[in-house]
Amino acid sequence: MSIECQTYSKLMLKKVSWILFSLFMLSGVNSKAQDPHYSQYFNSPIFENPANTGFFNGTYRAALNYKNQWRSISNPYTTSAVSLDAPLLKRLFHHDAIGIGGLIVRDKAGDSEYGFTSGGLSLSYHKALNRRGNSFLLVGIQYSIVQKTIDYSALRFGDQFNGNSYDPDIQTNEKFVLEQLSYSDFNLGTKWFFHSISGITYHAGFSISHINQPNQSLYNIVDIPLKRKFLITYGNIIPIKGRIELQPGLSYSRQGRYNELLFGTLLNFNQTDNSAWPLDFNAGLYNRWKDAVIFMVGATYKLYNFGLSYDLNYSGLRKSSVYRGGPEISVIVTFGKERNIVKREVSCPIF
Repeated sequence: MSIECQTYSKLMLKKVSWILFSLFMLSGVNSKAQDPHYSQYFNSPIFENPANTGFFNGTYRAALNYKNQWRSISNPYTTSAVSLDAPLLKRLFHHDAIGIGGLIVRDKAGDSEYGFTSGGLSLSYHKALNRRGNSFLLVGIQYSIVQKTIDYSALRFGDQFNGNSYDPDIQTNEKFVLEQLSYSDFNLGTKWFFHSISGITYHAGFSISHINQPNQSLYNIVDIPLKRKFLITYGNIIPIKGRIELQPGLSYSRQGRYNELLFGTLLNFNQTDNSAWPLDFNAGLYNRWKDAVIFMVGATYKLYNFGLSYDLNYSGLRKSSVYRGGPEISVIVTFGKERNIVKREVSCPIF
């Protein structure tokens, strides 16, 4: 290669690297993108809405969620969450109760593992709307401490080009400010639940995240508030015939100028009271509007609920993603479940 070509290549590499780094910093430091999200939002109860804290059939519940996305494009986005919650003071007033729980979330992306780790506490109140105990209004609050981090040493820059290739021993002249930042975060939520005499379950929720709009900038010379996120959910459980149920659901979120609409349905096959094979399982299809088709399967055996889904990307990104979005796994363990609860005259929360 001629000296002129080498010089031109070096200049172009430096220019492209600087553009990519600038775009990265603008998207990471002055971020207006959506929060991490799960396709199986109904299997991440506290992550979805703090009002869900402690609202289930049992004594306490542990949940684990993991999502891996865009591996075909770059170092993948990964989001992990673990939570533990329990209802307290059941039948405080008639069927009222208090829920308490904790949630830890880790989200990271790219070679620099840019992302955050958060640890939070949730508190909720379950208000029975009648004496039958089949209708509730829930309210919840969540407080978290968040630490945002980035590893600049994993990034490459144009001035680390030695004339032939990238040389990690060459110190970059790029100037950075912060490698980590901590802040407090507040979320609020409410939810309505109703289990009708006909056996149909209705539930609708609304939550607001980042109420205090904390500063998330890694530059200490400017404040970049984390935009509030508004989330609306709605769903049913509809008996079809015998042991078969239809479970449609919808989730809509908006954060800044970004929004997401997720909707679909599951078909449930209930076998819990079958002594020969006490296993519930489900399968279904969801759609993330203008982004991905999501295939879902799940099973419940005794204390354990397992969910597996895969996002098949069909948006404009499909040329790079080759239609691959990513897998998602959920595991929920519920201790102290009451058996055959749906056959009782007085219905209780069953999700």
